[in-house]
Amino acid sequence: MNADIRSFFKSILLLVALSLAPPAWTAESAPIVSGWVEWVVLEPWGIPLKGKLDTGAKTSSLHAVDIEYFEREGEEWVRFKTVASPQDSKPLAVERPLVRDVRIKRHKNAYQKRPVVTLGMCLGDRYTTAEFSLIDRSRFNYPVLLGRRALKKKEVLVDASRTFTLGSDARRCQQLSQSARQYNTLAGRTPLVQP
Repeated sequence: MNADIRSFFKSILLLVALSLAPPAWTAESAPIVSGWVEWVVLEPWGIPLKGKLDTGAKTSSLHAVDIEYFEREGEEWVRFKTVASPQDSKPLAVERPLVRDVRIKRHKNAYQKRPVVTLGMCLGDRYTTAEFSLIDRSRFNYPVLLGRRALKKKEVLVDASRTFTLGSDARRCQQLSQSARQYNTLAGRTPLVQP
């Protein structure tokens, strides 16, 4: 076979392979534009909370009180209470494995040590897991702060002139959360610990 015919067949095979490959730029992977304040739905509870999207913060944070470290089966865990819903004054008790401790520099103050846990969350129609440092945010307007790591993970662009552009659908978030757990189980990955 001469070089021209081989080149022709290689081109045909490449076109067939590209047509069979899944698109790299799907709706899930396309960037979304959000406002600087959005509803964040915590999973698996389906709790919609107002969250400030802060590109100046690296790590996300969640309002938490009564934070306690404890050990479970040789692993370090954290027990805390957080907001159960925007209207409910009764806090939600949560236990999660400790991912790490982070040191946060506070304005004109010393560093503050905070525990970090992984939680499931939805932002608009996107589900992901994110690391949250735990801190009492009762003096702030928003119980959730989403930092760069969480925003980058789901390709979220922040428009500082907008708020509440993505909406929140707790039922859809629960479906996305369940699908992610099933996928991780089938893929042999350790699922996020349930409550």
